[in-house]
Amino acid sequence: MDTLGKIRGGLIGSAIGDAMGGPVEMWAPHRISETHGWVDSLLPYTMPPNPTYVWEPDAIPGSYTDDTRLKLLAVRLILEEASDLTPISLASRFVACHANAKDGSLEKEWYSEWAAVGRSFIKNGGTGYDYPGLHGFYGGEMVCGGLITLPAVGFVFEGNEEAAYDLAYRLAFFDLGYARDATALATVFVARAMRDGASVDSVLSGADYDPYNLSGRQIFGRVCGRYIERAIDVAKQAKTRQELIADMHEQLIRSTPCDPAEMLAFTVAILKWVDGDPKAAIPLAVNAGRDNDSIAGVVGMIAGTLHGIDALPMDWIGTVLKANPEPDIEDMASQLVEVVVKHAGNRCDRVPNS
Repeated sequence: MDTLGKIRGGLIGSAIGDAMGGPVEMWAPHRISETHGWVDSLLPYTMPPNPTYVWEPDAIPGSYTDDTRLKLLAVRLILEEASDLTPISLASRFVACHANAKDGSLEKEWYSEWAAVGRSFIKNGGTGYDYPGLHGFYGGEMVCGGLITLPAVGFVFEGNEEAAYDLAYRLAFFDLGYARDATALATVFVARAMRDGASVDSVLSGADYDPYNLSGRQIFGRVCGRYIERAIDVAKQAKTRQELIADMHEQLIRSTPCDPAEMLAFTVAILKWVDGDPKAAIPLAVNAGRDNDSIAGVVGMIAGTLHGIDALPMDWIGTVLKANPEPDIEDMASQLVEVVVKHAGNRCDRVPNS
């Protein structure tokens, strides 16, 4: 499969997942079912706009939310700096976007959280962990900031999971605790999905990569690793999609829907159960509830990268691209191919598929 097909599949698949999940974001599975049946199409929005949602009233079907806005922000930086991208440059972009947003707008309000942690990071010289402002990010809650922002870094590191993990981990300066591991592992999954001949099992086996020996730590070990193992067991045992959803809610739930270990576990269970098929994986993530637009966005990026653009229904693609003409995702995908090819030509450290 060609590189462009994989990158288009990943970027557009992620936007589709976000846009399909957005209208039922945070709904419980029974509420989704009672209201819409099984959601496998792009719905109109009925809830009022807010900073972390859509920004326009009566947003049309296919409109995406803050998840995709963050991913595309990261993609722009990748296009500018490729593997030279630094946490300082990401922090600076957050600050600049906030400064340039119109006063009183939802965009301004949305960027305020990211700009605040970015300014703290820059003020501290981009070093250390316990710098002022970090622990106030989204109230100090364990959230999925890096998980929804940074997995596209994996596009640049096909065949090099070590580099993908390292850069994503460092870029996720705003993530707390195991959130950084979740971010880096999702990025490894994308990097593995870029390989020719990759399978869902070869992608998910990237979870074994543990450069900081988190699994050897006392008491709790590697939180994300434990939840991924549990997620794979859940997927192996479930006989129907309703059973899978019920088991995920019983065995993979954590204290908040935005918890990155939970979200990564849902992602893994869904990908495993449908063998990475994006046409099945994206609706399954949406109908599973919790932070479903975010999970469906991550699922869509990994599955779309694995199977390529041709595995996504044309009506989904057309609806999302029509609803979100700017920035041009297709153009960004084409530019990313140039970055990927140039980066691959500058190194000779590819890791064989496994």
